[in-house]
Amino acid sequence: MSPTWTSYEDHAGAYAALFESLAFETIHASILDLIPDGPLRVLDMGAGSGRDAAWFEARGHEVVACEPSPAMRQEAVRIRPGSKVRWLPDALPDLATLSRSGVSFDFILVAGVWMHVAPADRPWAFRKLAALLAPGGRLAISLRHGPDPENRGFHPVSASELEVLAANLGLVCLRKTDEADELGREGVSWSVLVFQLPDDATGALPLLRSIILRDRRSSSYKLALLRVLCRIAEHHPGVAREAEHGGVDLPLGLVALTWLRAYLPLHRAGLPQHPQQARGFSEDLARLSDLDPQDLRPGWVVVGGAATALRASLRGAATTIRKMPVTYITYPGDGSQVFTALPGPGPAEAGRLCLDEPCLWAFGRFQVPGGLWQALCRFSAWIDPLLRQAWADYMESLPESPQGAQLWNALKWVDPRRDTTLARALAEGLRAKGRKIHCVWSGKELRRELEIDHCFPMAVWPCQDLWNLLPAAPAVNNQKRDRLVSAALLHAAQDRILDWWDQAYLRSPDPRIAERFPIEARMTLALDAGRVPSLEDMMLGVDLKRMALGRNREVDVWE
Repeated sequence: MSPTWTSYEDHAGAYAALFESLAFETIHASILDLIPDGPLRVLDMGAGSGRDAAWFEARGHEVVACEPSPAMRQEAVRIRPGSKVRWLPDALPDLATLSRSGVSFDFILVAGVWMHVAPADRPWAFRKLAALLAPGGRLAISLRHGPDPENRGFHPVSASELEVLAANLGLVCLRKTDEADELGREGVSWSVLVFQLPDDATGALPLLRSIILRDRRSSSYKLALLRVLCRIAEHHPGVAREAEHGGVDLPLGLVALTWLRAYLPLHRAGLPQHPQQARGFSEDLARLSDLDPQDLRPGWVVVGGAATALRASLRGAATTIRKMPVTYITYPGDGSQVFTALPGPGPAEAGRLCLDEPCLWAFGRFQVPGGLWQALCRFSAWIDPLLRQAWADYMESLPESPQGAQLWNALKWVDPRRDTTLARALAEGLRAKGRKIHCVWSGKELRRELEIDHCFPMAVWPCQDLWNLLPAAPAVNNQKRDRLVSAALLHAAQDRILDWWDQAYLRSPDPRIAERFPIEARMTLALDAGRVPSLEDMMLGVDLKRMALGRNREVDVWE
């Protein structure tokens, strides 16, 4: 544990009592009028005893609280055992879990935290906070000036430093105030600043517009790469890792895999992708003649000759991506490359190929600018149709190409087929052994009929991962339909969901299911890449995904 948090660990009860002795309205009186009416998505950074998070929750806002001290988190739960606040151990400057979740917030509160962040880490920390703001979102930061008698790891802070960091990222300062210390401590005073993100403030959307609509192209490769990244941002944001200069790294193998999945249906339909080739274009695709495009997904295991063919096709696709679209997608003006692809050695030659994270990372790293990745995660549902239309328009311009609707239909992404057969068989198998199966939403035992519900409906977000398949009563499933489960219902169902995951998947007599379940969760959900995730970690990842879908898709909520 960082020495910064040692004092909080050793004296958590005392600090919690101190924090709770002051009301939210007293501490934050100067910014109350800048907190929009709800419901909001709120992030309480360095949440301590949970006082501020509870204030937001009581007003109908959905709250995520980050607190790196385990003892302080325990105090917060002890003080408010029935709270629906979601607690994370994330800390500045990295915010490793939240940064990969795709969630954005309407209001972020960083109260009495910034002095703990080392000056060298502050540009990175502020960039992380700004990246979590929704368009129009507000960031409130309070700065503590004065001595550190309890040796809690304070560093000097200044309002001018924050203003410069905000201006560099396009944030507008709405208010700056200087305040006395409410506890009357000698030499202690405070500055409070509130910033607002006026729009996406990343420059990513104009860049995408330039590439899609105005960039000259001699093949479909540029559009294909953008669409591949769009699909990865939508379905596999959990694989992204922090890179230099605020960007993210993706497994080059996943980019290549999604590339093959995008092109394979077009190859089989004989649709040209380049003026000089009438039909088809790649040996990489020809090798996969016996594979279903839907099999080209993380977690899939292939053996024998198919494994050899797929391994070679992934290498070929990675090379094509690196030499063609990565080379020629450039920034307007200076002509520098937007993306970087760094090849790796590839997975070891063997008769079995499991498309898990180690395998896909073995092909190398693909670097995406942070602002562009943020835009793809948030707006993929709107960007993808634009890419699809531009790709169809390009193919229509090629010799011997079909016209109109045929091209648009050919470019429909092959989403996973709705299939609950496996999960249903697992449920029936458990019942045959005398195990009780409960509807995860109602809690009632499913003694006769049962259905398998997609926690996140296929119509909202097509996902056939095992963690997304849950037992439900037919009447309840019919009531839920294509709506997104609410925070309260998901919280109430947590123990039943965890029990189902454990019994049906992790304890499955089929080792392939036990292997597949965590691979899919790690690739799809925002989980800590540094350790093996627990079921509770996965549940938190599901909740963060719910928040991201609710924000980015604007779907109806099932209460």
